[in-house]
Amino acid sequence: MSESKARGEKEKKPHRPMVRGAEAQRRLIETTIALIRVLPFDQVTARKITEGAELSLPTISRNFASMVGLFARVADELLERSLTRSDQFRDMRIFTDPDFILRTKLVAWLLAEGASPEAFRTDLLSRRLEEFQHEVGEINVQTAGAWMRFMAYAVQGFVVFSEVHTPSQKEMLETAELFLWLRDKLPEAQEALRWDT
Repeated sequence: MSESKARGEKEKKPHRPMVRGAEAQRRLIETTIALIRVLPFDQVTARKITEGAELSLPTISRNFASMVGLFARVADELLERSLTRSDQFRDMRIFTDPDFILRTKLVAWLLAEGASPEAFRTDLLSRRLEEFQHEVGEINVQTAGAWMRFMAYAVQGFVVFSEVHTPSQKEMLETAELFLWLRDKLPEAQEALRWDT
């Protein structure tokens, strides 16, 4: 065998079998999550993701249009996983949920890198609004929505900046206690703000 022919055979990449869309998407999402758990976000490349998922490089664009599209789907998946383990509105476990923390940091990084906020908008609040109203009782949609937005801002801000503030366990418990006390006072706040009309 000639040397140039041998080199040509060595340079050929192995042929990867075609994988259906749903399976390809699942592999890409799972591989991306595994990578962002251990690598800085900027080191999670399309090549690393597709190699880890045993798929060809164009699979990302075929299934998610772009890396931002893939990351947006990963963010949705992490949010869903965290909410299945923690009821954001009954307790404060969401503050320490590893998937929620990872999702929030990923979205914050992508926004800082110039990604459109539209890619990460979620209808989480509207989906949970009625459930939260029943939980607290005696509050209307306006009050429930305002509280849920307040909690979303507080939790996401905490995740992004908690390493700067490093609260102690005692301080975290006090913060959680205050949040829960305020939540229980929502019917009174609604009346005082005249949102009950």
